[in-house]
Amino acid sequence: MIVNFIAIYPSREDQKQLYKNVRHLPGKGLGLVVAQKCVELHGGSIEIASISCNGITVTILLPKVA
Repeated sequence: MIVNFIAIYPSREDQKQLYKNVRHLPGKGLGLVVAQKCVELHGGSIEIASISCNGITVTILLPKVA
């Protein structure tokens, strides 16, 4: 699954914190933290494919259930 969304554009320094609950950034700050934990619990992976002024592309890979 690939998700594209428009969000607050993080600075280079803030990009290092994308998977952490950072209190100094506006917003709830839990989206990627919760998503990463859910994906990992299901044996998958999540990565930020690209960040631009137009938004963020997040790629989520989950194993196929037989």
